[in-house]
Amino acid sequence: MNITEIERCERGVERAVLQTDTRQAMKTYYTECSGVYTEAGCKQAYIAAAEVEPSQQMVKVLEGCRAAYCPKFPNQELEACKADFKPTGESIVRSWPPLHEAILERDAKGYAPRVSRAMLVFYSRVLQRQGGMPGVTSGSPMAAPPPQAPSNTGDGSAPSATADAAAAPAAAADAGRLKSASK
Repeated sequence: MNITEIERCERGVERAVLQTDTRQAMKTYYTECSGVYTEAGCKQAYIAAAEVEPSQQMVKVLEGCRAAYCPKFPNQELEACKADFKPTGESIVRSWPPLHEAILERDAKGYAPRVSRAMLVFYSRVLQRQGGMPGVTSGSPMAAPPPQAPSNTGDGSAPSATADAAAAPAAAADAGRLKSASK
């Protein structure tokens, strides 16, 4: 991954949070942030998620990223990487944050907190606008994966202008805590 892809994602998030149509905002997010993943299967899953119904976006992302990255993490105890894993609304909420964190640590290295921060800004704004997780209904997968909260920039840079907006929900790792933080 290179800084150009991180900056593309950050610019995409800035555009997406200004869009009033949540579906279009999700499309912008998935398209513009796909480049932060180095494994083709995950990158392609993000691009494909931009074109599917919101209720299917997270399943598409999790399945693509799981197939692309789980073989890279054989020694980690990641729920999403277990052979018997079944993507349900609850299992996705539980399993995506640790998998996503491992992916970002592998691909983004010192830039992982910066990428997470941009994604948290996006999710927090969508949650605030919607009053809950987009595309989530009882028992259905959520439309977008909530990333782990960054602990610091990791690259010595100052937080971006949008980082302050993520401060309140930054401690949330699962959809329930994200939802309550946005109210």
